[in-house]
Amino acid sequence: MTVAMRQEIERKIVTQIITDALAKGYTLGVNDGEEITLERCNDPETILKALFTTDDDWLLVYAADGKRIGWVRLIYGNDGYDVVNDHTTNLADIMTEADKLSDHYSN
Repeated sequence: MTVAMRQEIERKIVTQIITDALAKGYTLGVNDGEEITLERCNDPETILKALFTTDDDWLLVYAADGKRIGWVRLIYGNDGYDVVNDHTTNLADIMTEADKLSDHYSN
C-alpha cells in the first residue's frame, strides 16, 4: 500500500466519524496532542483542516449544551484502517459506520 492510499483510507474513516457526529447534533474539537486547536465546531471542512497536522489527534465531542462528552483518539501512519486508536464508549453510536469502513479496508 502506498502512503497516499493509506492517507486516503484514514481520511475516509475520519470523515465518516465527523459526518455521523455532526448528524447527531454534536460539535467537534481537535487536540493535537499539545493543545486544543479547535473547539465546538460544526463545519466539517474546518474540522478536517485542523486534523492530520501531527502524528495523532484527539477528536473532542461536545453535546449541544457545549459540554464535552467524549473523544476519539486518532493515530496516523500505520495501516490506514486502524486510524481509530480508541474512543469513549458512549460514542458507539457515531462509530458504527466508521468501524464498518475500517473492517472493509482491513480485509
